[in-house]
Amino acid sequence: MDKENPVPLKLTCEDVIGMLLEYLETRLDTPTLTAFERHLAVCPPCIAYLNTYRRTRELAATSGRVEMPDEMKTRLSEFLLTQLRAGADPHSPAPGRRRPHRRPSSPCPTREFDESSGS
Repeated sequence: MDKENPVPLKLTCEDVIGMLLEYLETRLDTPTLTAFERHLAVCPPCIAYLNTYRRTRELAATSGRVEMPDEMKTRLSEFLLTQLRAGADPHSPAPGRRRPHRRPSSPCPTREFDESSGS
C-alpha cells in the first residue's frame, strides 16, 4: 500500500485475500504485514484459504509441463495461418461449433429483466 492509500488498522477477509501474493512474496510493508497477521490470528477461514493458496502455488510450480508434439505444433500453426489468411475472427468459434449461451450476470440497465422468463 502507498502513502496516499494507507492500510486500515483492521483488514477484512477480502483485504487479506487480495494481499496473499504480496504476503507470500514478502512484499508487504511493516504496518500492512502487522494488520495482515493480526487478521490471520483471529480468522480460521483466511488461514485455510492461505494454506490452500500456498499449496496450490507449490503444486503449480512443481508440476511438469508437457511439450506439444512437433506434428501438433505444425498442424496448429497451419490451421491458425489459414484462418488468419481467410480473415476469420480469432475470437469466433471454430467452424461447426456454437458459442454457449450465457445469461447476463446482471440485469440490463436499459430494460426490465424478468428472472423467471430468462429475458
